[in-house]
Amino acid sequence: MASRGKWEFEDGSLVDTVRKIINVQREFWRDHSQKYYLVTLVPLADGNNSYSFGGTGLTDSFALFATPNATIDKIKGLIAHEYAHNWIAPKLGRMPDPEQQLYWFSEGFTEFYTLRLLLRGEIISDEEFVAAYNERIREYYLLPVKSAGNDRIVKEFWTAPNVQRLPYLRGFLFATNLNAEIENLSNGKYSLDDVMHELFEASKGESPPLSFQSLATVFSKYLGRDSVPIIQRFIIDGDMIEPVADGLGPDFGREMVTSQVFELGFDFDKLAKDRIVANVKLESAAYAAGLRDGQVRVGGFSVFFGDTTREIELKVRDNSGDKIVRFHPVAKERIILPQYRSR
Repeated sequence: MASRGKWEFEDGSLVDTVRKIINVQREFWRDHSQKYYLVTLVPLADGNNSYSFGGTGLTDSFALFATPNATIDKIKGLIAHEYAHNWIAPKLGRMPDPEQQLYWFSEGFTEFYTLRLLLRGEIISDEEFVAAYNERIREYYLLPVKSAGNDRIVKEFWTAPNVQRLPYLRGFLFATNLNAEIENLSNGKYSLDDVMHELFEASKGESPPLSFQSLATVFSKYLGRDSVPIIQRFIIDGDMIEPVADGLGPDFGREMVTSQVFELGFDFDKLAKDRIVANVKLESAAYAAGLRDGQVRVGGFSVFFGDTTREIELKVRDNSGDKIVRFHPVAKERIILPQYRSR
């Protein structure tokens, strides 16, 4: 571990967290072949109220960057996700060209095991586990492109942020339901873990190509039926995936809840790039708070996309002078979606 800058946590606390993440994942895969792993952490310049973190996976290492107010609780999921990519999918087989066609597997299944292994390693609590699951379910249900076909992901992954997020969430929920069905059919004898271990064992000494068919073959073995139809329906065609009631096992239940819908109410790109307020929706909270087309943004602002609890504050200028506009980005419509809870 190598870091610079001042942080809100002790160096040793981050080292301990990284060590736990590495150990639980190596134990899961029964693979301790990697002799060394380096995590570097460098600070980002922090503006007023800014909060950001990210990273880049490199050979036997991960380069992490964050604003100094970042916490271990926030960044441990990112570290766990990136470390899981040591196996998913490089050690399970060769990704096809273009890789985007299987991102539902390489990214979505990585999301699934990121949370599962954090829980198994007692790095997150049951409450954190459920909260993270529910956050992803809510994000998926509110994603404007959730029903897009896999061909659109291939074409627009690098150009459309919503499309880019889709395979992570779709694959995550597909893995959740697949795991539950395998466990139920085998009365707990098998799970998705066995699928992943079989793929890992089959790739030792070689790197077989990964494809829809190769994955369907292994899925079908544990389902006792042809898995091609569900891959076609939910992955290729993009039908809505509803997380099953027993998706998290016997210690968790599921209920349907009514949720607020995030709505910015204006053209974000125009405001961010040109500093101009444009396309304000008449029925939006932004309009009710006084935001109008043609106003000019004065100063900076923060938007927490998807979070209806965080108030947006803008300073704008029009013919009457400068004014502060504050509102919660909540649409009038509501959505009913599934959420898990501890029993």
